[in-house]
Amino acid sequence: RFPRNTFPRRWAKPWQGEVYIVVGKYGSYTLPVSNVDWDERVITVAKEPRQFDRFPYFRPIPFATNDRFYVENLLEELDEPGEWCLDTETGAVYFWPPLELGDTSQVVAPLLHTLVFMQWVSWVTLSGFTFTETTTGDNMQRDGYEGYGSQQPMPGKDYCGEAVRLRGAEHCRVENNQFKNVGGNGIYIEDYNERCTVVGNEIAHAGKNGICLVGSRYETHKNKRLIRHPIFNRIEDNHVHHCGVFDNYAAGIIVGLSQGNVIGHNLVEYTPHMAICLGNSGYGRNIFEYNKIQHACLEICDTGAIVSWMEDPAHHARKDAERSGHIIRYNWIDGAPGCRVEKNGQLQPDPQSVQGIYLDNMTSNCFVYGNIITKAGTGIWVNMGKNNVIENNVIIKCKWAIWFQAFHNCFPQMYGFTTGNRFCRNIYWREESGTAVYGLRDVKGDDPVERMLAQVDENILFIADGGKRSVEMISGQKESRFMDLKDWQETGFDTHSLTDDPQFVDVEAQDYRLRPQSPALRLGFTPIPLDQIGIRDASASVGTPA
Repeated sequence: RFPRNTFPRRWAKPWQGEVYIVVGKYGSYTLPVSNVDWDERVITVAKEPRQFDRFPYFRPIPFATNDRFYVENLLEELDEPGEWCLDTETGAVYFWPPLELGDTSQVVAPLLHTLVFMQWVSWVTLSGFTFTETTTGDNMQRDGYEGYGSQQPMPGKDYCGEAVRLRGAEHCRVENNQFKNVGGNGIYIEDYNERCTVVGNEIAHAGKNGICLVGSRYETHKNKRLIRHPIFNRIEDNHVHHCGVFDNYAAGIIVGLSQGNVIGHNLVEYTPHMAICLGNSGYGRNIFEYNKIQHACLEICDTGAIVSWMEDPAHHARKDAERSGHIIRYNWIDGAPGCRVEKNGQLQPDPQSVQGIYLDNMTSNCFVYGNIITKAGTGIWVNMGKNNVIENNVIIKCKWAIWFQAFHNCFPQMYGFTTGNRFCRNIYWREESGTAVYGLRDVKGDDPVERMLAQVDENILFIADGGKRSVEMISGQKESRFMDLKDWQETGFDTHSLTDDPQFVDVEAQDYRLRPQSPALRLGFTPIPLDQIGIRDASASVGTPA
């Protein structure tokens, strides 16, 4: 149902061509419109809506109050320069150009899903090109692989395509190219690819993801185990921004099932959803390091700038499933505002709904070290994972330093799995009191919530206005109970932690170097190499395959 006076009654009936409604709260998707009842103010769509980001994926789900939506491809609404409409019955395109057309003006209709396909080649370099104007599609991943998470291809939908595709390549380089306004993905590295390098590229305004690495475990052929995933590749010094134009459930860089890859020194910014997605797989270990992330999670809530899942196998989670864990180190996450929809339909920032680093759904055995996280709801969130080592990070201007959650109703068989996590020698800095420093939540509530933690100590917990530091605990369906820092220390956690000012050089100028007298240094905190984070100088020797 749409509010009165939302859309004019001058819509043509019957429809001219195909009219669509684009709906989304956690991610956008497009549905054809079959009818409009003006008296009841009801739009009827030809296909059922589906939710892509909730387990089980793609289940039918009704529209919710305050879901955002808009109508497109409607001739009567073509009323501003830059807009266009396609009448699919006659084949006519109606276009109002933003500028006056001249003799050199061009109208481009994309026809190709892929511009360059490099398969079973070695030592080939692709450099200095501009790639643009590929076709769009519904699915943002090719079929037949693992670790997609909520980007899993839907049956009956078309794959969106990519500008450059690598499959079975070795020692190849994709360097110093520009990818602009591609309809689907920018670069797609699938199946077996070994020791290839993607370096120095700009990927801007891609319809789906910027860079994808996807594969599957092994294929047995004539008594041999064949690798079927990207291995030992390097994705470095790329500028990826404004992706997810046509489907905002996209990421700047997504790494599905793969192992031994390095994703480093990239600048990823202005993403509607995740900046970097580690995929949904416990197989293989990848390294994510020295990336600068800015303005992530602009249009979606319940997400993070860096996100990982480990529900495998095939979403039937087991306690003994393989979970190798990733290395997440020396990344700088500067801003993940999140969003919410107000009752008037307006989109507003909602930092409480997003995390800087989101170790979701049984993500385990990760080493999270030396990261800087600013202006997110929660610095780091561990959801049902075990044996994660979170050490030497700086968390600034976030409402919470870290949350641990031990159970979710979707995975009752995993109860008791979340143990052995460590949070040590981190710095938490906040301007004012209000929320707890830590959060511990057990939805079932049969066991003590503290069991999730093996060690929490030698942290700096500083609130500039002198506010009270506390730990929020939720057990079962009970209301939150709060434990102040002194009582928390008596339980054996944070016994050597301090509440002193960590002595940054200049927080407001984002100079997070520590002064020589910093108490964090006395606790063993190792200074973070701020000058090495982000894209390196082009003259430096980078991206050389091992």
